[in-house]
Amino acid sequence: MLPFLFLATAALTVPERAAIMAPVDAAFAAIAAHDGQALRAQTWGNGGVTVSSVKNGAGSVRQLNWAQFADAIRPSAETYEEKLGTATVRADGDIAVVWGAYTFLIDGKIHHCGVDHFQLTRIAGEWKISNLSWTTRETDCEEPAAAPKKVRTRTRKRGAE
Repeated sequence: MLPFLFLATAALTVPERAAIMAPVDAAFAAIAAHDGQALRAQTWGNGGVTVSSVKNGAGSVRQLNWAQFADAIRPSAETYEEKLGTATVRADGDIAVVWGAYTFLIDGKIHHCGVDHFQLTRIAGEWKISNLSWTTRETDCEEPAAAPKKVRTRTRKRGAE
């Protein structure tokens, strides 16, 4: 079994972190502007989104490709704002991940919250979102989004099952 890769990555410089976060921030701005094509411009490849949600006690998971996700973002009189808490950002070569708790507001009121997980790929020197997953729930949400709670992790030695 491979060791947990997050443990092997070096700390990012401020410019490296900013470059990785640029398409994430641009995607949030596109959603706020109800501009699916601007969001699509931040993505790469045949990836898409996976959403794990809990509503009225029932869980569901759904997937959309990038075109479906962009087409779902339409003009609206509502104002959207996604607030990402303190995110964990890791990179190794041309791949990176951004993981953090978020709160989504509609017309300034909390609508839902959860955790965002972005996978990014650097293509020709530019970071693009290759996949996006998030959880969503309508309870226990805080504003602004709180940093993810510390979770105990356990690492395994090479060869351990």
